[in-house]
Formats: sequence, structure tokens, C-alpha cells
Amino acid sequence: AKGMWQFMYHTAKSYGLHVDSFVDERMDPVKSCVAAAQYLSDAYNMFGDWALALAAYNYGAGGLRRVIKASGGVDNFWDLADQERLSNQTILYVPKFLAVAEIVTNQDYYGLEFPEVTEADLIQWDEVTTKRSVPLKMLATEMNIDVSILKFLNPALILGRTPPAMEYTMRVPFGTKAEAEKVISNMVLPTYEHTYKVVQGDTLWGISRRYGLTVTDICDANNLQEKAILPIGKTLYIPIME
Repeated sequence: AKGMWQFMYHTAKSYGLHVDSFVDERMDPVKSCVAAAQYLSDAYNMFGDWALALAAYNYGAGGLRRVIKASGGVDNFWDLADQERLSNQTILYVPKFLAVAEIVTNQDYYGLEFPEVTEADLIQWDEVTTKRSVPLKMLATEMNIDVSILKFLNPALILGRTPPAMEYTMRVPFGTKAEAEKVISNMVLPTYEHTYKVVQGDTLWGISRRYGLTVTDICDANNLQEKAILPIGKTLYIPIME
């Protein structure tokens, strides 16, 4: 489970989050919040109760259905918790979630004061779409900004660059769209249109020699360790300079 909403891999994919060796949108607070809201909405429509919807989020909707069936049809979260039919984690998760919601909603009653969020606090950005594998560090250098800004805006780019061989929309500081597009178009970068499917007996060294590359080139392009064992049938991206 990863990200602020702790999505598991298969659930994340089911709710439209892209997850691979280069991109993990579970780490994107905007996209993961949208996915979490949809999941909770679906769970509420399935169980007709918010406590059960929250339990389903933590326990899994399929697992919760099986628990309800095994209980003889008990469809009240608190009864299921009392009977200890759910995991201890789920039994604690739901009241914790509801307690936070209660405190935030009724902060005056509890004598608390949370910072007021205004439009001035909202983060703004521009978006640039590219089919090239653009390193954030290189882009930051060319735009004369700190790379930490691009990493903050693009937390899903877990390797610090846009993915190869696919179109990806990245965020850049507000007002810099035209500059970023110009910089990216002038970058000298490898293309990843060439792929190679691993067969029995292949090694990283042998594949790198085949294409006139280094083992590091292959590893960087595919998020691999240099001593990695290659599974037969795995597709590797081959970085070729334009």
C-alpha cells in the first residue's frame, strides 16, 4: 500500500491510477484523492452505509461481503466489530476515520482551531504533455529552477523523469508552460521506441553489447539493478540516441 490513501496495486489500477516502474500515481495527492473518493462512493453504493464503506476501503469490498455472508447477514459495522469478525486494523480504522471527520467538522465544540485555507493557499501549475523520457533534473537546469520544485509538483514520477514510450502529462510551475515546452523540444534525449524481449540465456551485459550500450544505460532505462536476473519474456526498453 502506498500514498496518502494507501492504495494497493490492483485497486489503484482499477481506479485509473497508473502504476509501473517509472510512474506511481498512488503518490500523487490529486489523482489519488479522486480515486479514493470514487472508491468510497462505490463502496457506499454497494453497502448503503458509510461505516461499512470505510470498512470496505480498509478491508476490501470483496472481503467485507464474505464477512457479512459468513455472519448470517449482519450488515452493521459496529456489530461486526463487536463480534470480532473483521481484522483489528479495520475495527480501529473506521472509528479513527470518523473521529477525525468529527473533530474537523466541529472544531469549535472541541476548542480547536485549524488554519483557514483560502484561494491564496492553493498551488497552481501548468501542464506539459510529452512522449519523451524527460529527466526532471535536466529540465530544471535548463529552466533555471530548483529540481525540488518539479519533484514536488510531480510526486508520481518515482524515478525523477517522465516514462519512456508513452505520452505523459507533467506539471511545471505556473506561467512556465511555453518555456518548458521549448526546453523539452530542444533536449537531446534517447528515444525508447526500440524494445527487446528477454529470451533464455540473456544477460544485461550481452544485451547491452548487442545495441552498443552500457549495462548502466539498460538499467537506467528499465529501473533495474545491474545484477538483476532477467525473467524470460520481460520487455526491455532500449535507449537509442536520436
